[in-house]
Amino acid sequence: MRCDRKMEVAFMACAINPSTDLHTDSRELRQRQQKLLWLLYDLGHLERYPMALGNLADLEELEPTPGRPDPLTLYHK
Repeated sequence: MRCDRKMEVAFMACAINPSTDLHTDSRELRQRQQKLLWLLYDLGHLERYPMALGNLADLEELEPTPGRPDPLTLYHK
């Protein structure tokens, strides 16, 4: 499988690690990652990258975004 620029950006968004230490996540960084993944989703850039959809679903379980598909819907895509 060949990656295009869109998939590379999706990979980088998924690679964001919101952990500040072993037991704490940065809420701001997690929210930023979630917004970036939603932007990529809206542009259709996550269609060929199911791992990114899974990451977005995980983030939605932690803090749902109003008006967006629920995590289970994202997992089934």
